[in-house]
Amino acid sequence: MKKIVTVLIIFLLSLPLFAGGKQEKPAGPQKLIFWSFLDQDYPGMYPFYKEKLAGFNEKFPDVEIEFVPIPYEGSDAKYLAAFAGRQNAPDIFVGKVPYFAGGLKVADPAPDDINKAWGEIIVDKIGPYLQWEGRYYGYPIEADLGMMLYYNTDAFKSAGLDSDDPPETMDELLEYAKKLTDAGYVGFGVRYLGNPRGIADKWLPFLHSWGGQVYSDDGTTSEGYLNSPEAIESLQFYGDLVQKHGVSSITIGKPMQAFTRGQVAMFFREAWTVGVLRDSAPDLKFEVAPIPEKNANPGISLFFSQAMMVYKFSPLKDLAWEWMRHMTLNETFDMELAEINGTLPVHKKNFAKDYVTRRPDYNAEMEILNNPASFYYDTPFVNEIAFRLGQAVEEVLFGQKTAEQSLNDAVPDVDEILNKYKPE
Repeated sequence: MKKIVTVLIIFLLSLPLFAGGKQEKPAGPQKLIFWSFLDQDYPGMYPFYKEKLAGFNEKFPDVEIEFVPIPYEGSDAKYLAAFAGRQNAPDIFVGKVPYFAGGLKVADPAPDDINKAWGEIIVDKIGPYLQWEGRYYGYPIEADLGMMLYYNTDAFKSAGLDSDDPPETMDELLEYAKKLTDAGYVGFGVRYLGNPRGIADKWLPFLHSWGGQVYSDDGTTSEGYLNSPEAIESLQFYGDLVQKHGVSSITIGKPMQAFTRGQVAMFFREAWTVGVLRDSAPDLKFEVAPIPEKNANPGISLFFSQAMMVYKFSPLKDLAWEWMRHMTLNETFDMELAEINGTLPVHKKNFAKDYVTRRPDYNAEMEILNNPASFYYDTPFVNEIAFRLGQAVEEVLFGQKTAEQSLNDAVPDVDEILNKYKPE
């Protein structure tokens, strides 16, 4: 699968359509096409946008928007085919800014007024994740501050643990996981199936907690970084949760669903999980704490920060930006959407509202905001790097290789991906 996707990317990037001019703007009534693979994570997103079209249509009465859910699996190939062929390409789409702005060069930079406004209203810590070369290209569905520790308070009580005293170090995490496993739970949920990129993403807080990073600060090599002692030790610790200590399972399914069922006692996930648990497991008792530390505070640990972007070659690009103005600059809209989805708002002013301060993850979020973010992976082809790293993590979780073997094997492949990007 990796080879197929890589060949497709190389082929599509070679086509002149990625660099050529605009399509002709259609006459008469106009329809904006919006693609996203986030509708399952944010089920209130599309209905909310549809509801708010009334205000938009007061100014643009002949414009409608079609919201198209795109399956996450295979989304890269679908995007690439649409953008390369300019056939049925979306006018607005969701993805990672460096990939679409710097790698494929199909995202449009925000107009000056929006660029300025976003810089003033968006939570400061997430700004870099939405920019390319210092300019905003995208706007997020929520303020993604990375992962935190979710834990089942009933499970803690069953294991004789104080639910007001969650683990603060990685050693304590293992100690708690052993007690929770003895009490009949899966002590800690690891991600071992699904898209390899998601599997790699769940190891990232461990890597950063050990003080490691995937590649060099200048983005030229992973040698000495991905296979550093810190990286190797963090991945071995992660794999040992399954293979050595037996406190994690590679048969129970994805941690989110297993936690919702009350089978997994602890796992790492982002703020939107609060909304999922509110809606899908209202009787589950849980709390949220910062990620435990080893050698460093992991801060914001993200491979991906998804954002809405405008297609650079859309014939309706100007209308798409008008819709972005309508939806993203409104502080009330921001708060309403967060409450519907159970997510964090994007506007920094809304972080002082009761909705945020009363959330179970509030204290953990404040710790993240009050600590430096971890290394930001802004190389345009980080999607491919994460895919390769996910394969390495799988090898360790399933006992096929040691962490040292797996990461050493991954270094040449990651360096090859890093070298694909040639700055202009």
